[in-house]
Amino acid sequence: ISNEKPTAAFDNPDNQLTLKSATINPTNKSIKAATYLWDFGDRTTSTLPNPSHTFITIGKYKVTLKAIHSNGCVDSTFSLVTVGSVADFYIPNIFTPNGDGKNDIFVPIGIVGLLSGYEFTVFDRWGGIAFYTTDSNQGWDGRSQKNQSSEATEGVYLYQIKYTTEDGEKRIAKGSVTLIK
Repeated sequence: ISNEKPTAAFDNPDNQLTLKSATINPTNKSIKAATYLWDFGDRTTSTLPNPSHTFITIGKYKVTLKAIHSNGCVDSTFSLVTVGSVADFYIPNIFTPNGDGKNDIFVPIGIVGLLSGYEFTVFDRWGGIAFYTTDSNQGWDGRSQKNQSSEATEGVYLYQIKYTTEDGEKRIAKGSVTLIK
């Protein structure tokens, strides 16, 4: 009987996920293994060498790979994966509503589809409301909320985004955006 031992190893480039994109595709880098046992930390397993797995709830998961040599020797390794809410998005700090089709709308970019209680408000320098919506797909085109034919002036505007994540957490994002023509 061989005394060879396997070495369990894998790369997992996706260890920070959201529910909107909660699939991992780890790359098995194990050496001298004949079979594998993956435990994804959510009561699911796989014996495929390179499985794909989708998490269905937010949380922290310990993804473990056991590499098993044909002689029965086992080695294991793990990686921690966090599946968070889909409330993470990018908010640009400059936009240019000049009609060229590039950066004409000021809108948060990213995953906002599963938010509730969404309110997006843009304020002018006097504190007046330049734009307001409860539609997470709608952005500000640089026109006055009251008079759509009136374009806003160049300058810095403040914004506030109120929303509730799918796990019930209420959040507020605040910042400024510069309008350049």
